[in-house]
Amino acid sequence: MVNVLSRNKLAEGRNLLLLQTPEMSKKTRPGQYVLIKRTEASQSIPLFIGEKDKKGIGVILDLNSPEGKLLGDLKKGSELYCVTGPLGKPLRVGDIGNICIIADAKGIGSAILISNAFRNFENKIYFIASFASKKQRFWEQRIKKSADKFLVVTNKQDALVNSTTSELHGLLRRKHMNLVVAVTDLPLLYKIAKATELRSRTLTMLLPPIGDDGIGMSSHCRFPYQNESRLSCIEGPPVDGHKVDWEALLARRAW
Repeated sequence: MVNVLSRNKLAEGRNLLLLQTPEMSKKTRPGQYVLIKRTEASQSIPLFIGEKDKKGIGVILDLNSPEGKLLGDLKKGSELYCVTGPLGKPLRVGDIGNICIIADAKGIGSAILISNAFRNFENKIYFIASFASKKQRFWEQRIKKSADKFLVVTNKQDALVNSTTSELHGLLRRKHMNLVVAVTDLPLLYKIAKATELRSRTLTMLLPPIGDDGIGMSSHCRFPYQNESRLSCIEGPPVDGHKVDWEALLARRAW
């Protein structure tokens, strides 16, 4: 059993769930995820690790999502049947140069962990945080501390051009990026992959984890990569976004 240390409201429809997993926190590296099983009979829920300290790890819940509806009523002292992790390959960090990190509300925590890891080396971090509305914005001070330059974007649903990719285009025109890292939903990952094809040679994206076993047995996390079939749960979440067959992946995940 794993205890819930706290549940904190971050913004409208967003909560941070802190779990008592100190050993897991020690082993967690940027870009990894966990599987949360509320009861023995319930389905395992994959979520990016968005926080860690000596007491354990934290995950950001979208209360309007399926996982949010299953875990959203947990509170301090609640018990979870099982938390498995850290899972997936961690993102490799080192001395890269100029790095642009892009994240939406679900991926903000994971992206901040990634940004802080890169800042331990001689890198310059440009951070673009994307939110659906002003009411859903949170952790702006944390973003500011984790980056050299940052921008918080509120996307307009009726906009012809996604403002996140517009800001990315503008940044790539002004600065050469040695690496672009994106932690967001699949449609925006696809747009970022297209936007960086000619302007950034290296692109790493964290595919949203799916499936309920973490070892690829369900095959739900299978994705096309360089004319091969790979499993994002064990061969990701970090992948080279320029080598993914996005049309096939988006069609598969739309099932």
